[in-house]
Amino acid sequence: MRYLQILVNGLVTGSIYGLAALGFNLIYGTTKIFHVAYGSVIMIALYFVTSISLSGTSVYWALLVGLAIAFTLGGLVYAVLYSPLERLGRNRVTIFIAALGLATLIEAVIPWVYGPQPLTFNLPSLNTVVFIGKIVISPLDIAAIVAALVLSLSLWMVIKWSVIGRQLRAITSNVELGSVMGIRRGLIIGSVFAVGTAIGFIGLTMQSMSSSVTPVIDVTYTLIAAMIVLAGGAGSLVGSYVIALAWGILQNGITLWVSADWATVIVYLAFLTLILIRPQGLMTSTTRRML
Repeated sequence: MRYLQILVNGLVTGSIYGLAALGFNLIYGTTKIFHVAYGSVIMIALYFVTSISLSGTSVYWALLVGLAIAFTLGGLVYAVLYSPLERLGRNRVTIFIAALGLATLIEAVIPWVYGPQPLTFNLPSLNTVVFIGKIVISPLDIAAIVAALVLSLSLWMVIKWSVIGRQLRAITSNVELGSVMGIRRGLIIGSVFAVGTAIGFIGLTMQSMSSSVTPVIDVTYTLIAAMIVLAGGAGSLVGSYVIALAWGILQNGITLWVSADWATVIVYLAFLTLILIRPQGLMTSTTRRML
């Protein structure tokens, strides 16, 4: 029964990481922009939600506002930062440095506005303990598993079969052809950033509900998302989901023999080794079919 509990805990952890990777992969797999400010932008919305919920605003309303803010900020980051750099013909290194600068700026401003102390944000109804036989799980855990599965499947279906998905695949494979077809690339890519950031907000919010909100919460979140995407294959939503679940299960399983801190280190090293051995990712061929 202990092993089954660890498996459940791993699925929960992996599902939250899966949401992080899903948003990051949607952006990186489509644009090849390594959006290192991904978690930092999401953190702005999370801090705003946390602050207004602590001031007495309904948590549910706060979450809806936060989701809208994350969606808007994602689109704005592309429109104000990345799109002008692309029009100027700047290379990927320049764009990466610009993103790193944005992340650094946000991480410096957040403690100045909200203070350096950790903040607590949760829904008591979601953190109650539920027993399924001898397995301990919470509504928040169930919500994380369901959200990751539903959003991954929904996004895959949209990209695979919808008109927007066909347009996205067209401009990803051939920008000139997309222009000839009358596809507004800026609008499509801006929407990708907006949706990807909103999905990432859901994951980071769920993660913070089981811990706390700190000014550096974005660093680990972005790092794990990026490593999962690289290990699974850029653009492969299925690859990201599978790798995220494997990450969560492995991280929780290793705690049978070592401390949680060492388990995290071992998992990082394991997936870093995987990326070095297979830099194209595990499911590259799937990527080409989807995007």
